[in-house]
Amino acid sequence: MKILKETLIERLRSRLAPAHAVKMIYTLQRATRHSGIDYMAVKEASEMVERYKKDAKLAIRQLRRWETRKAPGSADKSALEGRILKNMARQNAAHYLDARREYHDLVALALLKYQTAPSNQN
Repeated sequence: MKILKETLIERLRSRLAPAHAVKMIYTLQRATRHSGIDYMAVKEASEMVERYKKDAKLAIRQLRRWETRKAPGSADKSALEGRILKNMARQNAAHYLDARREYHDLVALALLKYQTAPSNQN
């Protein structure tokens, strides 16, 4: 179990934005001190996923607006703006997918204490 927790914390540090990673790690450590992941840790992870989802949607929406209004013959300034918007959309989408993956890992950890052996064993 400790190996899974260590890899989870390392993934949080490497993939999430620094401020969100510190907040999530603090919540995770606080929750594990009290014998397992509690509801509040999972709820906070869920809220973080929603925040990242909103940011990703906004970045993708901005990129699509730029693609529809760009002039076909425009050169340098427009291309630079497009690259910036594409990188923002790509980065925000990656943060959202990583946060969602971490949320599902937290849910799995929280449910471990409620899982029992199958009752139909003979």
